[in-house]
Amino acid sequence: MSPGRKAGKSASATGPKAAREPEIRSWNTRAVLQELDARTIPAEKLLARHGFTRADLEDPERWVPLRRHSAFFGAAVAASGDLSPLTLVDGGTRES
Repeated sequence: MSPGRKAGKSASATGPKAAREPEIRSWNTRAVLQELDARTIPAEKLLARHGFTRADLEDPERWVPLRRHSAFFGAAVAASGDLSPLTLVDGGTRES
């Protein structure tokens, strides 16, 4: 287990000898979800399609698979029709 990881918080571990895939903190995915919500873009089907629930993203310290986060991020861009709603997640700023 990596330093600073909370035991039992990984969504991708399948056993002690399982190769670990790259992970990201759930707050990143939650930020995308919050932006979709702010734009009133329905997110439930996108979440489900990528293996997430809102409850999965409640703990900002939880680790989620980077592959699933990236796929959800891409689907959110497609659903929004542009990149601007997601600049906050990428460390940018949004100008109104």
